[in-house]
Amino acid sequence: MEAIPSKKVKDALPTNAEIGRDYCNQLFKIEEGLKDLTPEERFYKRLDLEKPVLEAFWSWLYNLTVLNGSALGKAVTYAKNQKPYMENYLLDGKCSISNNAAENAIRPFTVGRKNWLFADTPKGAGA
Repeated sequence: MEAIPSKKVKDALPTNAEIGRDYCNQLFKIEEGLKDLTPEERFYKRLDLEKPVLEAFWSWLYNLTVLNGSALGKAVTYAKNQKPYMENYLLDGKCSISNNAAENAIRPFTVGRKNWLFADTPKGAGA
């Protein structure tokens, strides 16, 4: 998202960053339609519907020429390095495409840990 220009010419072709985002949006849209299926049904539907989108994304990504230090270059390098992990959700219909649930579950602890640093005295803890 950080590689998408904030100001864009009206009716211009999508930037490479927008194309990459659109691939992700496609996957999440498909996933939304699969939420009410059983894990086994979701597994097979993902292979039918999402795997081709992922293959198109990787093909597009590996043929993309970017500047290494740019925001898009960093995003491309990150995605290439994370490829095996990004496709793990295809292996099991019980897995989620996103780790948002896990992130939200641990957020109180991470925020608390930061706040607890100031509780080194009883008076500080009370504050």
